[in-house]
Amino acid sequence: GPSGVTVNLPLCPMTRTVVPLADTVLSAAGTVAGDGDWAGVSDVGDGDWAGDGDGDGDGDRQKPQPAGPAGAIDYRLLCSLVQGLCEGKLDAPDGAVLVFLPGAGEISRLCNDLQRLPCALHPLPLHGGLSPADQQKVFGRPPPGLRKVVVSTNVAETSITIPDITVVIDTGRVKETAYDPQTNMPCLLETWTSKDSMRQRRGRAGRVQAGVCYRTMTEGAYQRLPAHGVPEIQRTPLEQMVLQVTALDVGDPRGFLQGMLDPPSADAVTTALQVLKEVQALDGAGRLTPQGAHQAAIPAPVRVSKMLLYGGIFGVLDPVLSIAAGLLVRSPFLGGADPARRQAVDAAKHRLCQASGRSDHLLLAHLYREWEQAPQRWRYCKDNGVSMERML
Repeated sequence: GPSGVTVNLPLCPMTRTVVPLADTVLSAAGTVAGDGDWAGVSDVGDGDWAGDGDGDGDGDRQKPQPAGPAGAIDYRLLCSLVQGLCEGKLDAPDGAVLVFLPGAGEISRLCNDLQRLPCALHPLPLHGGLSPADQQKVFGRPPPGLRKVVVSTNVAETSITIPDITVVIDTGRVKETAYDPQTNMPCLLETWTSKDSMRQRRGRAGRVQAGVCYRTMTEGAYQRLPAHGVPEIQRTPLEQMVLQVTALDVGDPRGFLQGMLDPPSADAVTTALQVLKEVQALDGAGRLTPQGAHQAAIPAPVRVSKMLLYGGIFGVLDPVLSIAAGLLVRSPFLGGADPARRQAVDAAKHRLCQASGRSDHLLLAHLYREWEQAPQRWRYCKDNGVSMERML
C-alpha cells in the first residue's frame, strides 16, 4: 500500500490433516487377482522399449538396468491389479486409479489392454503429447458406473494433482534425456526412477482421503534404487546450452554455468566449447559466428541444427528434416525376440538400404517418404516392423 499506511490483516489458523497411505510391493501377476480374462491383453513387453534393442542387433548400446526379469514391463500384472481393484479383490479404497508408465507408447498400449478387460473402466491417457483439452479430461468425473484409470508419465508426479486419486500403481520407470556416444546425440532413455520420485508418486494417492500405492517391484529392487535423480545438466551434452549462453552475451559460459545450483563439470563445458568450434558455431576465440547465431535459434543439437541450415541452403530441406527427426528419437524399427518381427525388420532394412544407396541417414529419409505415401500407414508399420508411435 502507500507509504505510511498500515494494514492489519486477520490471521487464519490452518490445520493439518494426515490421511493414511499404505504401500504394497508386488512381483507376480498371479498373486493379485488370479488368472483373469486375458483375451487380447498384452504379455510382458515385447521389445518396443529402449532397453530391449532397437531392431539392429545392438540393443545393449544404451540399455539401462533391466526393469524386470525379462527387462520389460509386465502388462498382465498391471491389468491384473486394475481388474482386482475393480472386482473388489484388493483391500483398497474406492476412487480413481493412477498408473505411472514411462512414455506415450506404453500408455497407449496399456489403455488398449484395459479396454479389453471385463471391467467397468474408464481409462484416460496423460502425457505431454496430448492436447490441453485431452489432458483436462483426467480431472473430470467418469461416466456413471465406470472407474476412472489415469495412465500417465511422470507429468502427474509433481506438476498436477488429481483430487479423486486413491490408488497409485507405480512401475518405477521413467524416460530421461541421456547422451548416446555412438550418435553424439541426446536421446530419451528408459530407466529406473529414484526413491525420491517414487515417494512423490506415492503421494499422488490419499490427497484428500485414505489411499494405497502398489509398486510393481520387489522390496530388494526398491532398496537398490538411487536415492536421488541425477540433474539433467549433469547427464546430457552441453553444446546447445553453451551456445545459447554465448548468444545471450551474459559473460563467459564457464563462469555462468558454475553459478547454477547443480553446476556441470568443468570438463563437460570445455568439451562443449570444443565441439562448438568444430562445427563453426564459435570462432577460435569463442565468439559467436553468423552460422552460430542461426543455430542458437534452433532447438536442436548443434550438429543437427547445422544440418538443417545447410539443408535449407541447398534446397533439400524435406529429406533433411526426416533425417534430423530420425536422429533425435529411438530407432523407428521395433526390436524384441519375436522371430517374425526380426525377419520383417531385417528385410525392410535391406530393401531400404539398397534403395537409399547404403546410407543410414538416407535410409531414414526413404523410410519416412514410404510411410507418408502408404495407403494404410498402420499396415506399412506392421509389415516392416516399424513403430507407428515413433513415426508420428
